[in-house]
Amino acid sequence: MKRREATPAALTRSANRFTYVLGLLVRGAFRPYFYTWYAYFRLLDDTVDTEPPSAYSVTVADELKVLDMLYQGQRSEGTGAHSVLLGTLVAFDIQYLSRALRRPVTDLLLCLQYDICRRSTLPASADLTASIRREAMSYLATLSAFCTAGKDAVRGVDAGIAGKWAHILRDCRRDLASGLINIPQEDVAAYKLEPLGREDLWFSPSICSWVAAKCRAAQTGFESGFADAQRHPSTAYRVMVSLLCAKYRTYLWLIRRNHYELQLTYRWSVAACIRFVVDAVTLCTRSVFSGTSSDGI
Repeated sequence: MKRREATPAALTRSANRFTYVLGLLVRGAFRPYFYTWYAYFRLLDDTVDTEPPSAYSVTVADELKVLDMLYQGQRSEGTGAHSVLLGTLVAFDIQYLSRALRRPVTDLLLCLQYDICRRSTLPASADLTASIRREAMSYLATLSAFCTAGKDAVRGVDAGIAGKWAHILRDCRRDLASGLINIPQEDVAAYKLEPLGREDLWFSPSICSWVAAKCRAAQTGFESGFADAQRHPSTAYRVMVSLLCAKYRTYLWLIRRNHYELQLTYRWSVAACIRFVVDAVTLCTRSVFSGTSSDGI
Protein backbone atom coordinates (compact mmCIF):
# COMPACT_ATOMS: atom_id res chain seq x y z
CA MET A 1 0.00 0.00 0.00
CA LYS A 2 1.28 3.43 -0.93
CA ARG A 3 2.01 5.80 1.93
CA ARG A 4 -0.54 8.36 0.79
CA GLU A 5 -3.25 5.69 0.72
CA ALA A 6 -2.39 4.11 4.09
CA THR A 7 -4.07 4.97 7.38
CA PRO A 8 -1.92 7.06 9.73
CA ALA A 9 -1.39 4.04 11.99
CA ALA A 10 -0.38 1.81 9.08
CA LEU A 11 1.93 4.46 7.67
CA THR A 12 3.58 4.95 11.05
CA ARG A 13 4.02 1.24 11.55
CA SER A 14 5.65 0.77 8.14
CA ALA A 15 7.84 3.87 8.28
CA ASN A 16 8.93 3.94 11.93
CA ARG A 17 8.06 1.01 14.16
CA PHE A 18 9.64 2.65 17.19
CA THR A 19 7.25 5.60 16.94
CA TYR A 20 4.41 3.13 16.41
CA VAL A 21 5.33 1.43 19.70
CA LEU A 22 5.41 4.79 21.48
CA GLY A 23 1.91 5.40 20.17
CA LEU A 24 0.69 2.27 21.92
CA LEU A 25 1.41 4.05 25.20
CA VAL A 26 -1.02 6.86 24.32
CA ARG A 27 -4.58 6.48 25.60
CA GLY A 28 -6.80 4.71 23.08
CA ALA A 29 -8.99 7.67 22.13
CA PHE A 30 -5.95 9.87 21.42
CA ARG A 31 -3.83 7.22 19.72
CA PRO A 32 -5.13 7.69 16.14
CA TYR A 33 -4.24 11.36 16.33
CA PHE A 34 -0.74 10.60 17.58
CA TYR A 35 -0.24 8.55 14.44
CA THR A 36 -1.81 11.39 12.44
CA TRP A 37 0.88 13.71 13.82
CA TYR A 38 3.66 11.38 12.70
CA ALA A 39 2.03 10.63 9.33
CA TYR A 40 1.66 14.34 8.58
CA PHE A 41 5.37 15.03 8.98
CA ARG A 42 6.29 11.80 7.18
CA LEU A 43 4.21 12.72 4.13
CA LEU A 44 5.37 16.33 4.22
CA ASP A 45 8.96 15.13 4.21
CA ASP A 46 8.15 12.89 1.24
CA THR A 47 6.58 15.86 -0.55
CA VAL A 48 9.64 18.02 0.03
CA ASP A 49 11.91 15.24 -1.22
CA THR A 50 10.05 15.02 -4.54
CA GLU A 51 10.12 18.74 -5.31
CA PRO A 52 12.98 20.75 -6.83
CA PRO A 53 15.34 22.24 -4.22
CA SER A 54 14.16 25.79 -4.99
CA ALA A 55 10.64 24.85 -3.84
CA TYR A 56 11.58 23.22 -0.52
CA SER A 57 11.46 26.29 1.69
CA VAL A 58 8.35 27.56 -0.11
CA THR A 59 6.54 24.33 0.76
CA VAL A 60 7.34 24.64 4.46
CA ALA A 61 6.46 28.34 4.48
CA ASP A 62 3.10 27.46 2.96
CA GLU A 63 2.53 24.86 5.66
CA LEU A 64 3.18 27.44 8.36
CA LYS A 65 0.57 29.72 6.78
CA VAL A 66 -1.93 26.88 6.54
CA LEU A 67 -1.31 26.01 10.19
CA ASP A 68 -2.11 29.57 11.26
CA MET A 69 -5.26 29.58 9.13
CA LEU A 70 -6.51 26.35 10.66
CA TYR A 71 -5.99 27.58 14.21
CA GLN A 72 -7.87 30.77 13.31
CA GLY A 73 -10.83 28.67 12.21
CA GLN A 74 -10.31 29.23 8.49
CA ARG A 75 -10.51 26.46 5.94
CA SER A 76 -7.36 25.35 4.18
CA GLU A 77 -7.32 25.06 0.41
CA GLY A 78 -4.71 22.30 0.55
CA THR A 79 -5.80 19.03 -1.07
CA GLY A 80 -2.71 16.88 -0.53
CA ALA A 81 -2.77 13.92 1.83
CA HIS A 82 -0.56 15.75 4.33
CA SER A 83 -2.89 18.78 4.26
CA VAL A 84 -5.86 16.60 5.19
CA LEU A 85 -3.87 15.11 8.07
CA LEU A 86 -2.90 18.56 9.34
CA GLY A 87 -6.54 19.67 9.33
CA THR A 88 -7.53 16.56 11.30
CA LEU A 89 -4.70 17.08 13.80
CA VAL A 90 -5.52 20.75 14.41
CA ALA A 91 -9.23 20.04 14.90
CA PHE A 92 -8.35 17.37 17.47
CA ASP A 93 -5.90 19.68 19.21
CA ILE A 94 -8.42 22.50 19.51
CA GLN A 95 -11.13 20.22 20.89
CA TYR A 96 -9.14 17.99 23.24
CA LEU A 97 -5.64 19.36 23.96
CA SER A 98 -6.34 23.07 24.46
CA ARG A 99 -4.13 23.90 21.43
CA ALA A 100 -1.09 22.34 23.13
CA LEU A 101 0.21 21.04 19.79
CA ARG A 102 0.33 24.39 18.02
CA ARG A 103 3.75 25.40 19.32
CA PRO A 104 5.50 22.03 18.86
CA VAL A 105 4.10 21.57 15.34
CA THR A 106 5.20 25.09 14.42
CA ASP A 107 8.65 24.49 15.89
CA LEU A 108 9.12 21.21 14.02
CA LEU A 109 8.19 22.95 10.76
CA LEU A 110 10.73 25.69 11.54
CA CYS A 111 13.39 23.04 12.16
CA LEU A 112 12.61 21.47 8.79
CA GLN A 113 12.85 24.89 7.16
CA TYR A 114 16.20 25.54 8.86
CA ASP A 115 17.61 22.25 7.57
CA ILE A 116 16.43 23.06 4.05
CA CYS A 117 17.89 26.56 4.02
CA ARG A 118 21.31 25.49 5.30
CA ARG A 119 21.92 22.75 2.75
CA SER A 120 25.59 22.45 1.70
CA THR A 121 26.71 25.09 4.20
CA LEU A 122 28.57 24.85 7.49
CA PRO A 123 26.18 25.76 10.32
CA ALA A 124 27.19 28.12 13.09
CA SER A 125 27.34 26.31 16.42
CA ALA A 126 24.79 28.62 18.06
CA ASP A 127 22.27 28.15 15.22
CA LEU A 128 22.64 24.37 15.11
CA THR A 129 22.42 24.10 18.89
CA ALA A 130 19.27 26.24 18.95
CA SER A 131 17.64 24.14 16.22
CA ILE A 132 18.49 20.87 17.96
CA ARG A 133 17.02 22.16 21.23
CA ARG A 134 13.91 23.38 19.42
CA GLU A 135 13.42 19.99 17.76
CA ALA A 136 13.92 18.12 21.04
CA MET A 137 11.47 20.43 22.82
CA SER A 138 8.95 20.01 20.02
CA TYR A 139 9.14 16.23 20.11
CA LEU A 140 8.87 15.96 23.88
CA ALA A 141 6.12 18.59 24.07
CA THR A 142 4.11 16.53 21.59
CA LEU A 143 4.57 13.37 23.67
CA SER A 144 3.61 15.24 26.83
CA ALA A 145 0.52 16.76 25.22
CA PHE A 146 -0.80 13.36 24.14
CA CYS A 147 -0.05 11.84 27.55
CA THR A 148 -1.62 14.57 29.69
CA ALA A 149 -4.09 16.29 27.34
CA GLY A 150 -1.76 19.28 27.16
CA LYS A 151 -1.86 20.03 30.87
CA ASP A 152 1.75 19.53 31.95
CA ALA A 153 5.12 20.99 31.03
CA VAL A 154 7.90 19.17 29.25
CA ARG A 155 10.49 17.28 31.27
CA GLY A 156 13.72 15.58 30.21
CA VAL A 157 14.82 18.04 27.53
CA ASP A 158 18.49 17.11 28.00
CA ALA A 159 17.63 13.53 27.05
CA GLY A 160 15.85 14.76 23.93
CA ILE A 161 18.90 16.79 22.91
CA ALA A 162 21.18 13.83 23.60
CA GLY A 163 18.95 11.61 21.49
CA LYS A 164 19.10 14.09 18.63
CA TRP A 165 22.91 14.13 18.78
CA ALA A 166 23.00 10.33 18.77
CA HIS A 167 20.72 10.45 15.72
CA ILE A 168 23.01 13.01 14.06
CA LEU A 169 26.10 10.89 14.69
CA ARG A 170 24.36 7.78 13.38
CA ASP A 171 23.41 9.51 10.11
CA CYS A 172 26.34 11.92 9.86
CA ARG A 173 28.04 10.33 6.86
CA ARG A 174 24.86 9.89 4.84
CA ASP A 175 23.64 13.37 5.69
CA LEU A 176 26.92 14.92 4.61
CA ALA A 177 26.75 13.07 1.29
CA SER A 178 23.28 14.54 0.71
CA GLY A 179 24.41 18.08 1.56
CA LEU A 180 23.21 18.31 5.15
CA ILE A 181 26.20 19.19 7.32
CA ASN A 182 25.73 18.70 11.06
CA ILE A 183 29.25 19.60 12.13
CA PRO A 184 29.42 23.22 13.35
CA GLN A 185 31.91 25.49 11.61
CA GLU A 186 33.59 26.17 14.95
CA ASP A 187 34.19 22.42 15.42
CA VAL A 188 35.49 22.05 11.88
CA ALA A 189 38.13 24.66 12.68
CA ALA A 190 38.92 23.42 16.19
CA TYR A 191 39.33 19.77 15.17
CA LYS A 192 40.89 20.59 11.77
CA LEU A 193 38.32 18.59 9.82
CA GLU A 194 38.52 20.27 6.41
CA PRO A 195 38.00 19.28 3.70
CA LEU A 196 34.85 17.48 4.85
CA GLY A 197 34.32 15.65 1.58
CA ARG A 198 37.36 13.41 1.73
CA GLU A 199 36.68 9.72 2.34
CA ASP A 200 39.52 9.19 4.81
CA LEU A 201 38.04 11.86 7.09
CA TRP A 202 35.86 9.26 8.87
CA PHE A 203 38.88 7.22 9.94
CA SER A 204 41.08 10.12 11.02
CA PRO A 205 41.99 10.80 14.68
CA SER A 206 40.53 14.32 14.37
CA ILE A 207 36.97 13.25 13.49
CA CYS A 208 37.11 10.42 16.02
CA SER A 209 38.00 12.94 18.71
CA TRP A 210 35.03 15.07 17.73
CA VAL A 211 32.69 12.08 17.75
CA ALA A 212 34.01 10.97 21.15
CA ALA A 213 33.38 14.42 22.60
CA LYS A 214 29.80 14.42 21.30
CA CYS A 215 29.22 10.92 22.69
CA ARG A 216 30.40 11.98 26.14
CA ALA A 217 28.15 15.05 26.06
CA ALA A 218 25.19 12.95 24.93
CA GLN A 219 25.74 10.40 27.69
CA THR A 220 25.69 13.20 30.26
CA GLY A 221 22.52 14.54 28.66
CA PHE A 222 20.81 11.16 28.91
CA GLU A 223 21.63 10.97 32.60
CA SER A 224 20.35 14.43 33.52
CA GLY A 225 17.39 14.23 31.13
CA PHE A 226 16.22 10.87 32.43
CA ALA A 227 16.38 12.16 36.00
CA ASP A 228 14.36 15.25 35.09
CA ALA A 229 11.78 13.20 33.17
CA GLN A 230 10.96 11.30 36.36
CA ARG A 231 9.31 14.49 37.67
CA HIS A 232 6.67 14.33 34.93
CA PRO A 233 3.29 13.18 36.31
CA SER A 234 2.50 10.82 33.41
CA THR A 235 3.80 7.26 33.66
CA ALA A 236 3.34 6.84 29.90
CA TYR A 237 5.52 9.88 29.24
CA ARG A 238 8.23 8.68 31.60
CA VAL A 239 8.24 5.28 29.88
CA MET A 240 8.45 6.96 26.45
CA VAL A 241 11.52 8.93 27.53
CA SER A 242 13.01 5.74 28.96
CA LEU A 243 12.60 3.95 25.63
CA LEU A 244 14.12 6.89 23.78
CA CYS A 245 17.10 6.86 26.13
CA ALA A 246 17.57 3.11 25.69
CA LYS A 247 17.34 3.30 21.89
CA TYR A 248 19.83 6.12 21.39
CA ARG A 249 22.17 4.98 24.16
CA THR A 250 22.45 1.77 22.15
CA TYR A 251 23.59 3.78 19.14
CA LEU A 252 26.21 5.49 21.31
CA TRP A 253 27.37 2.05 22.39
CA LEU A 254 27.68 0.93 18.75
CA ILE A 255 29.68 4.05 17.92
CA ARG A 256 32.01 3.60 20.88
CA ARG A 257 32.42 -0.08 20.04
CA ASN A 258 33.69 0.94 16.61
CA HIS A 259 36.28 3.26 18.20
CA TYR A 260 34.27 6.36 17.20
CA GLU A 261 34.73 5.70 13.47
CA LEU A 262 31.31 6.58 12.04
CA GLN A 263 29.70 4.08 9.67
CA LEU A 264 27.39 4.63 6.70
CA THR A 265 24.79 2.38 8.28
CA TYR A 266 24.37 0.70 11.64
CA ARG A 267 22.90 -2.78 11.94
CA TRP A 268 21.99 -3.97 15.39
CA SER A 269 23.83 -7.12 16.34
CA VAL A 270 22.43 -9.63 18.83
CA ALA A 271 24.59 -7.97 21.48
CA ALA A 272 23.13 -4.55 20.64
CA CYS A 273 19.57 -5.90 20.81
CA ILE A 274 20.23 -7.50 24.18
CA ARG A 275 21.77 -4.29 25.46
CA PHE A 276 18.75 -2.28 24.31
CA VAL A 277 16.27 -4.67 25.92
CA VAL A 278 18.12 -4.73 29.25
CA ASP A 279 18.49 -0.94 29.26
CA ALA A 280 14.84 -0.41 28.27
CA VAL A 281 13.50 -2.80 30.92
CA THR A 282 15.71 -1.24 33.61
CA LEU A 283 14.78 2.35 32.79
CA CYS A 284 11.09 1.64 32.23
CA THR A 285 10.87 -0.23 35.54
CA ARG A 286 12.42 2.72 37.34
CA SER A 287 10.03 5.08 35.56
CA VAL A 288 6.96 3.08 36.52
CA PHE A 289 7.85 2.46 40.17
CA SER A 290 9.99 5.48 40.96
CA GLY A 291 8.30 8.29 39.14
CA THR A 292 9.35 10.94 41.62
CA SER A 293 12.96 9.83 41.86
CA SER A 294 15.59 12.33 40.76
CA ASP A 295 18.35 9.74 40.33
CA GLY A 296 20.26 9.67 37.04
CA ILE A 297 20.75 6.68 34.76
